[in-house]
Formats: sequence, C-alpha cells, structure tokens
Amino acid sequence: MLRFSFKITLILIFLSCESFAKEGKEQIPKFDEYLLALKEFKKQACQKTDEQSYKDLLSEYRGRGFYLPRRDKTLDLISLRLGLKLLDEKIEWLEQTEKKIKKGIDRKSIDHSLEQLESIIDQLLQLKFQFEKHKVKKAVLEGQQKRIQLHQQWKKLSEKIFFLKNFNFPTDHLKNRADYESLDEQKETIKRNLIFTKRKILEDGASESDGSGSDLMLRSVFDSIQLQFPIKENFLSDQLRSDLDWFLKSLKSYLRKNNDQKIQKRHGHWLSRVRQHREYYNGLLLMPPQKRRQIALHSYHAQRNISDFNDQKQLATYLFWQEKSEAMQKIFALDSLLLHEVGRVDPTGLERLDVLNVFINRVNLEPFNHLAPQQALRVLLDRQKSPASAKWLNTLLRRGEFSFTYFYIPSSYHLYCPDIYPGINNLRKENYRLIKQSLAQQERDSKLIGYFSRVSMLGRIDMSSVWTHWSDRSERPGSLIREQSSSVLKKALKNGNFRYYYHFLYQGEQHWVIEIQEQTYVMKGRLQSPIFYHYRNPHLFRFFRLVSTD
Repeated sequence: MLRFSFKITLILIFLSCESFAKEGKEQIPKFDEYLLALKEFKKQACQKTDEQSYKDLLSEYRGRGFYLPRRDKTLDLISLRLGLKLLDEKIEWLEQTEKKIKKGIDRKSIDHSLEQLESIIDQLLQLKFQFEKHKVKKAVLEGQQKRIQLHQQWKKLSEKIFFLKNFNFPTDHLKNRADYESLDEQKETIKRNLIFTKRKILEDGASESDGSGSDLMLRSVFDSIQLQFPIKENFLSDQLRSDLDWFLKSLKSYLRKNNDQKIQKRHGHWLSRVRQHREYYNGLLLMPPQKRRQIALHSYHAQRNISDFNDQKQLATYLFWQEKSEAMQKIFALDSLLLHEVGRVDPTGLERLDVLNVFINRVNLEPFNHLAPQQALRVLLDRQKSPASAKWLNTLLRRGEFSFTYFYIPSSYHLYCPDIYPGINNLRKENYRLIKQSLAQQERDSKLIGYFSRVSMLGRIDMSSVWTHWSDRSERPGSLIREQSSSVLKKALKNGNFRYYYHFLYQGEQHWVIEIQEQTYVMKGRLQSPIFYHYRNPHLFRFFRLVSTD
C-alpha cells in the first residue's frame, strides 16, 4: 500500500492542460509489445536462483521470528528490558486465559448474543433511514436507546469471547502506529525502538503450530471496535457498522473452524511461543557484552544483505527500463502499481483509474518524482554514472512510498521477477486498457495525491485521522447501473427488502447507500423512481488531495 510521510514539505507543481494533452497523444506501445519487453526484462533481471536466494535472505533477516531492537550495530538494552517486562505480563495473562478456556466456551450463549447484536444493528439502520431519508424525528430518541442496547449487548459478547481478546485489551493500534511514524528515523531511534518493541508484543495472536492461520486481524479489530463504542452517536456510524459486520461474520467463521479443543491447542502454541520470546530477551540481557555485540552484528549484516540484494535488483530494474522509451517505462510503472496496490479487488476499474491518477500526478510533483540523494538505488546509479532522470521509474521506486518495494515485503520479489502466466496476463491486459484510458485523459484532478485502504490496516484503523497535509476527497458513486439491470433492485426497494447504510452528498445531490441481496449499491432520486449505481467502498479505497499550505 502507498505510504505517507508526516514530515515532508510538499511543493505542488501544477501542470497545464497542454502538458496532459501532449502526454495523452504520445504513442503507447501495444500490449503484446509490452509483454515481450516484460519477458525480456524477467529473463535479464531474474535469475533461476533468485527466488530461493531471497527466501534464504528473508529467513536470515527474520531470525528466530522475534523483533530484535538495535541501535545500528549494538543491541538496544532499554527496549529489551521494556520487552521483557511486557512479556512477563503477557505470559501471566495468557496463563489466566488458558485456565478460562479449559473451563469451557459457552457457544450457545455466544450464538444468542450474535443474534441479538445483528438484530439491534438492523433496527438501528432502519431508524437511521427513517430519520435521514424521511425526517422522522422520533427515530432519533429510539436510535439513542437502541445504541445503548447495542453497547450493552456488545459488552456481554465481549466477555463471552474472552479467548479472542488481546493482551492489554483494548490496544489502541492507531495511536501506537501514529506515535511511531511521528518520530524521526535517524534522530529518535531509541523512542522508535521502544514503541516498536511494544507494538510487536501487542500485535500478536494465536495460530497453528507452524505459525499459519493467525487470528491477529480478528483480535485487532476486536480492539478497534471496543475503542469506538464510547463515541456517542444517535445511530451507527458506517465505520462502526462496517467493522461490526466484518467482525461478526469473521467470528462465526472462526467458531465454525475451531472447536473448543482446537482453540485451546492454538492458545497453547501461542503461550509456548511467547515463553520462547521471553527466554530470548532474557538470555540477551544476561549474556556477556561481547556475545551481544556478535548477535547485533549478525542481525545488522542480515538486514544489510537482504537490503543490498533488493537494491541490486532495483538497480537492474532501473537500468533495463531506462533504456526503453518513456512510453514503455510508463506502462511498466503503472502496470506494476496496479498489480501490487489493487490486484483483483476492483471489478469496475474506477478505483484503478483513481490510483493511476494519483501516480501520474506524483510523476509531475516534487519530491515524489526524484530519488533522494541518500537512497541506495540513487547511490548505485551514481556509481555507474547513470542519471536518475527517469521520472516514472523514480516515482515507482522512491524509498518509503510503496510498500511492495520494501525488501522485507515478500511481494518485492515480484517486481523484478514478475509473474507471467495466462491468469495474471489477463489482469494485465485489463490494466493496460485502463492505463491507456488514463494517459489519454485531457483533464485530471491535479491535486489528487494519495490513497489509503483502511481494510488492509491492522485493526482496520483510519490513519487519515492523523494526517495533516491531506484532505479527504468527497465520496462519489460508481458506474451507472443500466435501467434493464436495475428492475430487481427497484422491486426490492419497493418491498422494503434492503439494508440502509448511510448517505453522502455528491454534485449537489443526496446519494443513499443500501444493501440488497448482500450486495451494496448507491441510489439517488425518489424511492418511486430511483437511479442505481455501483458502490465504491470508501473503507477499501479513499483518495486524498494535497492541502494548500499558502
């Protein structure tokens, strides 16, 4: 996912319509030509041993799987001591929870609470619709009462599913993430280490013995919902509604897949792993300083090795595409962007078009279109006396912007060793069509500069609440649903067979978000003669404009 920097001074370069027109008229290579170039690139940049080499380097970097706080080439003893204290508390909590699990889980009572919660949520949404669409004032008082009932029922469920609570429940994942990212990477290493050590201990969950099937996301959303409930509302915000829907559905699935014995077994694996984590930190603190230095150096070099490997591969990527036409560079950069950032979650193409818009704006915006002088890729290019002048490649590979370029993210491997097979090429072909359409646009929103996916964040946190340089672009509907395709929707609406979510204003008109037959749509106009659109889920993608600092 695209990353944002908190401490960056942004200089917006406004482009004339003439520059966009010139860009749109440039001859774009045919898809088959691009595919041939991509195959040539893979053959040149990706060796047969690269995949195993990357896996080995990643394994060495991860070590025993426990975060090892360092200050360059030495261990951070302050963070280790904090970690040891937290791990002692966590083990005690896990042991107490294990005793409760052994006494049994009241599944019948949980099922009853789930039914009650889902019923109250539906009633709240009905009351919300009555007030927001039909201005029924008494719905507000009823909504406030139902909101209290919802909170009470949530409290009951929370106690019954104690086995899914996290250590230090509820953890504020948003605050922890914001605090960490607000600190300078070079000047505030100790503070960052302390926060990250805490995060790695809190951001945890039960799994299978091999580490697969972690329930971390379920636990973290549990945290986030708990923190949302004290917020006073007449009805139900769509963020809380969305999180509750996801959590309750996921909880049901979890309970179906895991009987009491399996839950106990998974919890036991978790406890064993945390004890190992505690022994590891304690051992580091007790061992002689020279031994600690050796471990720190090993960790330092393991990080350097995988980072250097990734940097060399990025260099090969840059040098190959730098020799191609700028039009070919565009296709590669934008194709890579869509495959990694959006994938297959956008059937209508509208999210991808806006993601492309963001990237194209960044290509014409400093500092996004430059490689920083200290960035390893820039240093390697300078050594080869190769100018870092390919702005499309710069925007793609600039350090700290796109997570799929990070050496510790496994998908980074596929940037220089791209998958090329029929299934992925079909998606590429669809992306290619959208790329051509986007590049041909004569006008675009030149201030659209960022995007964010809440559902991909741990705990489904909303990081935009702590960004200061960005303003949320107003929500908008998706593509129009044709008249002949909307007859089923109109019938459901007429019969009241829908679930209301919320409404938003777009181009001076109210638009209503509703669910029909487990699909979400946008409606505008009167109930007797509605117009339907596809839904663009703001929890999946939200787009942001740069705030003027004038």
